[in-house]
Amino acid sequence: MGYVFFGLVLTLLAVVAVRTWLSYRSTVPLRRETAGQEITFEIRLDHVKVFGSGWTDVKGAMVLIVRTDTFEVSAVAVPFKAFFGMDYYFRARDTTIELGELPSISYFLKKTWLIIKGQSGNRKLELAFNSENSVYDVWVALIRAGATPIGSPPPIPSV
Repeated sequence: MGYVFFGLVLTLLAVVAVRTWLSYRSTVPLRRETAGQEITFEIRLDHVKVFGSGWTDVKGAMVLIVRTDTFEVSAVAVPFKAFFGMDYYFRARDTTIELGELPSISYFLKKTWLIIKGQSGNRKLELAFNSENSVYDVWVALIRAGATPIGSPPPIPSV
């Protein structure tokens, strides 16, 4: 019985490693393009969600790095980036951004999220993130990089 459990754990780890490697390989050209660009905006994100079969919370500290005409949302900790593939690269001109509310258990927990839809490597990806009191700044940085806005911008924060 112990060998079966050990085999299942090894199989699961191998599947995760292969999926991460394939995702990494599909974004190599965009990573190289991104590496040569100047960073124009950077912010730590409070909450990040990825749309798959529903909205899934991304655990761990994440950061948004906006460059001249690309941006990335990635984990701060290198092990999360390397093993779990928690980094997403986008060309701003191929990306749309909009404000929205995601389903929440409680009415009081509803927040305004910035929803990004675009191509990361060879897959379509939809991310939502929130950074307290910085949604407007993130919106402006992504627009300057070339993202296409859908709908009205977030309100300008009061000082």
